[in-house]
Amino acid sequence: MVRTFQSEKVRIKGSLQKSKSKIHITCDLWTSLNSLAILGLVAHFIAENGELRHPVLALKQLKEEHSGENLAQLVIEVVQDYEIPLKLGYFMMDNAKTNDKMMEALSTCIYNLFS
Repeated sequence: MVRTFQSEKVRIKGSLQKSKSKIHITCDLWTSLNSLAILGLVAHFIAENGELRHPVLALKQLKEEHSGENLAQLVIEVVQDYEIPLKLGYFMMDNAKTNDKMMEALSTCIYNLFS
């Protein structure tokens, strides 16, 4: 299973690098049945062949407080892992207050990466 995940991740990463559009992200935080806080991230973009793609990029466990800063740190890890910070477009999420804080922290993180 780990090998399959790794090979699929390489394929997705290559597809993201060749995207014809910005890469837009949807994300959501929820609690699993066994009480783990999980942040899911899905990319949406136009692939090199013109198809709309929407792969799952990550399901990350949030082990810290549910703060915007902690959420932003998980998102930035995924963005850096897939090497897509310059290709980011819009983010879509629900109206939880922590998402506002996450976007503020994320914009600061991305700004600091490139300044």
